[in-house]
Amino acid sequence: DILRCLPPEISVKILSFLDLKDILNCSLVCRLWYELTNTNLVWKRFWEEDIPIKDCEASKDFGWILSPPCKWKLYFMNHKKIIHNWEEDRYKRHEINGRWINSTAYDGKTLVINNYGLEVYRIEKGNLVHCQKLSFKKYDAYMCATNTSYIVVKYKPFVLVYHLINDRYKVAHMLYIRDRDSKLICTKERRVMDEVSEQSSLYPLGSNLMCILGNTLYVYMPHVKIMYAWNMKEMICLIEIKAHISDFLYDKERVYICVNDSITVYDERARMCFAVTPHWNIYKMHVNNHVLVAVGDGHSEVDICAWDKQTGNLLHSKRMFVSADCLLHPTKDVLVDVIDAWPLEKKEIFACNIKDNVILWRTLIGEYSILGDLHSIVADRFLLFCTYSRHIVDIHDTKYGNYLYSLYGIDDDDVFASYDILIYAKNKSVKLVVHVYS
Repeated sequence: DILRCLPPEISVKILSFLDLKDILNCSLVCRLWYELTNTNLVWKRFWEEDIPIKDCEASKDFGWILSPPCKWKLYFMNHKKIIHNWEEDRYKRHEINGRWINSTAYDGKTLVINNYGLEVYRIEKGNLVHCQKLSFKKYDAYMCATNTSYIVVKYKPFVLVYHLINDRYKVAHMLYIRDRDSKLICTKERRVMDEVSEQSSLYPLGSNLMCILGNTLYVYMPHVKIMYAWNMKEMICLIEIKAHISDFLYDKERVYICVNDSITVYDERARMCFAVTPHWNIYKMHVNNHVLVAVGDGHSEVDICAWDKQTGNLLHSKRMFVSADCLLHPTKDVLVDVIDAWPLEKKEIFACNIKDNVILWRTLIGEYSILGDLHSIVADRFLLFCTYSRHIVDIHDTKYGNYLYSLYGIDDDDVFASYDILIYAKNKSVKLVVHVYS
């Protein structure tokens, strides 16, 4: 046994170069090999950076003859459990008061629901735990964002920043613009907050362009056409981006701002990382764990450009037989789209590889789906297809294109899906249904 002759740190380093299948086989050899493979250095390599980390612990019901799984192995096992639960339609069902899903925020740990005020929940071991209710006078939130440390609420002309202190959210400050001045003003005084809120009727325009990166809030004020990057901890404005923004995306590390035919990328400190221009008007952007994709306008054939999202280097530039409303797979360079199959009076979902423009799979959808369209891909694998005419959501496996099952009684297009949760408005009800798959 050569690993017995080496220092443990050298053995672990060698094992860290193996793929998942080999690691699992090595862990079955003997107790020593199990312990050497059961390390964070080995298992962290298999984690996709954009997957939310769910707090979990080894099951106490299982008598661990060997040591329990290390932290990153446990994260990986929990992720696979979530995928399996989606696949098998296995979840914990909760009903809560609420009606508006478009202002829902979720970061993998903290869930914020709009219900005449904001209800804050935590997802813990598959359970929905109510933590706090946030409300500001009688104003209805237009949009909110959270990273657990902060909850930011947009009430059209002004923004409230809540900070988590001793397990309770408290108002940290308000951001607003006076009249048509472009300067972003910050206040902690309640009297000023009340005065600003009374002017809300003067600004009917809203915008859903807002996100949190670390301590930095990116928020777009459409009435002055400026995107602000605001450091919530230092309470300073890092940058003002004056432009009519046509599309906006973000991940854990960066924001992607589209203006007509160009995309500019900024980090948490509002430093520009790179800018790219495909030389045609961009209809929509997509980003996954390693590529940034721009899609041109079109019904059955569109322009596509793909760049490395870390460097901005161009990877692909071509025309593809997809529509402008296609979806990008979260971890693969694959576009998923739906087209009409008129001779059969049905629709067809298909997946197309960006690199070589090859169709990976096709699957026909029943007649009742004619009025539906693609919604999202969750847990890196499961496509949600909304069928508005019959209040149904079909679930497909994006790995093979297989139809898995359907969810019924969903009210119109009110659906929110993110990794391990699915939220929808119950048909003809004022209740929201929450499925927790973790």
